[in-house]
Amino acid sequence: MSAETIAMASPGTEGYVLGNEAVARGAIESGVWFVACYPGTPSSEISDTLCKLSGEFGYEFEYSANEIVATEAAAGVALFGGKSMVIFKGAGFFVASDALFHLVLGRLCGPMVIVACDDPSMHSSSDEVDLRMLAQAGSIITLVPSNVTDAKEMTIEAFKLSELMRVPVLIRMSTRLCHQRGFIKLGDIPKRRDNRMDWDLLKGKWERFVPMGGDPVRGEMLKSIEVIRRTKNIFEDNKLNKLVRAKSDIGILTCGVTYGYSQEAIKLLDIEASMLNVGTIYPLPEKLLKEFIQELKTLIVVEELRPYLESYIRALAKDVKPDLQIFGKWNGYFPQAFEYDTTIVMNSISKAMNINVPMEYKEIEKRTDFVKEFTFPRDPVFCPGCPHRATFYAVKKVTKDKAIITQDVGCYSIGLTPPFKMGDIVLCMGGSIGVACGISYFNDRPIIGFIGDSTFFHAGLPGLINAVHNQADFTLIILDNGTTGMTGFQPHPGNDSRGRERLAKKIDIENIVKAIGVEDIKVVDSYNIKELMDATSDAIAFRGVSVIISRRACSIISRRENQRKGLKVVAYQIDSNKCEGCWLCIEKFGCPAIERDGEVVKILSESCNGCSVCAQICPFNAIFKEDTNGQI
Repeated sequence: MSAETIAMASPGTEGYVLGNEAVARGAIESGVWFVACYPGTPSSEISDTLCKLSGEFGYEFEYSANEIVATEAAAGVALFGGKSMVIFKGAGFFVASDALFHLVLGRLCGPMVIVACDDPSMHSSSDEVDLRMLAQAGSIITLVPSNVTDAKEMTIEAFKLSELMRVPVLIRMSTRLCHQRGFIKLGDIPKRRDNRMDWDLLKGKWERFVPMGGDPVRGEMLKSIEVIRRTKNIFEDNKLNKLVRAKSDIGILTCGVTYGYSQEAIKLLDIEASMLNVGTIYPLPEKLLKEFIQELKTLIVVEELRPYLESYIRALAKDVKPDLQIFGKWNGYFPQAFEYDTTIVMNSISKAMNINVPMEYKEIEKRTDFVKEFTFPRDPVFCPGCPHRATFYAVKKVTKDKAIITQDVGCYSIGLTPPFKMGDIVLCMGGSIGVACGISYFNDRPIIGFIGDSTFFHAGLPGLINAVHNQADFTLIILDNGTTGMTGFQPHPGNDSRGRERLAKKIDIENIVKAIGVEDIKVVDSYNIKELMDATSDAIAFRGVSVIISRRACSIISRRENQRKGLKVVAYQIDSNKCEGCWLCIEKFGCPAIERDGEVVKILSESCNGCSVCAQICPFNAIFKEDTNGQI
C-alpha cells in the first residue's frame, strides 16, 4: 500500500495501511506545514512516507541531524504560527527532552505534534522506554492509539488540541501498532497554500519565549498547570477513550494495543467484562476512571511496560472503591517486561479469575519448540560486500584482540557478534567517543572507538571536541558508508541529498575532524585491507586522538545503483585446485556469500557483491575474478 494510498484525495475512500502510514495521512489531512525527524525503527515509515509526499502536498520536510535539532526546528515553525510535526523513536525522546520539557512552558502560536514510538521487547532498541512516564514527568499532553484507525484520527485530534492549548501534544505509538495494518477512512486534504509567515500579522498573537528563570518562568509554570487542568476536563468526555459496559462486576482497563488483545482474550475465555481503553493517557481522565470502577468488584489492568495506569488506579481506588480487587503487574499477574499478545493476556486473566484457558497452549508451544529443533540460532550478519566487515577484519588482524573496543549504535554494532566479537562497551549514540576518552586516562592499552557516519553527525561531535580539548589518547574509526543504514537508508548531513532527490549541502567529515583539532587523520578505502591495517597501526602508535575515516558506500545502495545503471556484478570464484581448506574466509571473515559444502568452499554468485576483500585475505590466492566488459 504505502505512499500511493496515503496520497489518494478521495474523501470517504478506505485505505489499507500501516499504523505509521495512518499517522502520515493524519498529518496531511491536518494541513501540516513542516515535518522534521531523526529516523529510527519503529518510526521510520512515518517520516519516509511524509518525505516522499512533501512535494505533492506542499509542506517542508527535513531529515534532521538528531532528535533535538528536529524538535527545535519544529518548535520554530509552531512558535511563529505554523503547523509542525516532529518524529522519532522512543529512545530519541531522551535526546529531544531538553527542548520538549521547555516547550510546555511557552505559548505556541501554531500547533505542534510530537510522534514518538516505543519498542516493547526491544526488537530494534537497546532498552524499553515507556513514554507515558516521561510525558507525565514533562507535563506533555499525550494520546495513545490502540489501532490503525485511532492512529490517523488521534493525529488529527492532536493538531486540534495543540492549537487550542498552545502547547505540543505527544502521540505515543508502539512497535506492533507502527507495523500493524488496518483500514482507515480517508478525509479531505486542505488545498495547498503559501505558508510564509508574516511577522507583522503575528505580533498581536506572539508571546516572547524566553524561559530563563525567575518570576517570568514561574508564571509560565502556573500557566502550564492550568493547561493540564483544562485538558483533563476535555478528556473526561472524549471519544478517544473507549468505554464498553457489560452486565458484569468485572472490569478491564487497557491502553494502546492491549485493548485488542483483551477483547480477544475475554472472547476466548467466554467471560463478560466492562472495558475502558484510555487513549488520553496524560492527563488521565480522573472522573471517567472513578465512574468506571464505581460499580466493579474486580478490576484487571492490562498494559505493556511500566504499571502507569495501575499505579494511578490503585491510588484512586483507595478513596473511591477501597474494597476493589485489582489484578495487574504489582501483584504478579501480568509480566513486568516485554510486549504482550493475546495468549499472554488470556493466561494472565485466567490466572486472576481462577478459570481454565480453553486451549492447552503449553502443548501447542511444545510442538513449536519441536520444530525449532530443526533450525539453528543465527547471529545477525553484515551483508555481502559490507564495508564494515572489511574494517573490523583489518582492525582485528592488527590489534589481535589486545585493544579495548568501544562501540556505538548502528548496523556496525554487528561487529560485536562472531566472527569478530569486537566491542567491550556499547552505551548510547555517540557514547563510543566519550567512553574511550574516560578510559584513556587510566589505561595503557590501545583504545579504539567505532562510530558510523550518521551517528557521528548525530552525537559524536561534542565527544570528539571534548577528547581533543582534554588531550585524550585513543583511535576513533568513523565508518562512512554514506547513509543512515540501519533505519532504512535515509540521508544525513554527509550526503548531497535531503531526500526525494532534493539537493543539500554535503558536510565533509574530514574537514570537521580537522577543524576540531585532530592532528592525525587518515581517509582509507574500506575495501583495501592493507591500507586499513597500515592506517590502524599508525593510529595506535600516535599519542593523542587519531581518526581513521573508513569510507565506502553501503553495499546494498551500491548494488541498487549498479542495477539502475544496468551493470551486472561479476561474482568472485574459488579455484578448488588452489584452495587448501583453511576456512579463513568463512570462520574469520564471515561473508554470507561464502559457504562450505562438505570439504569444498564456494561463493554464491547471486549473493556476491564483487568487493574483492575475500581475494585479498586468502593466503593461497585461491579466489579470483574474471574481467568482463560492461560488468563490474
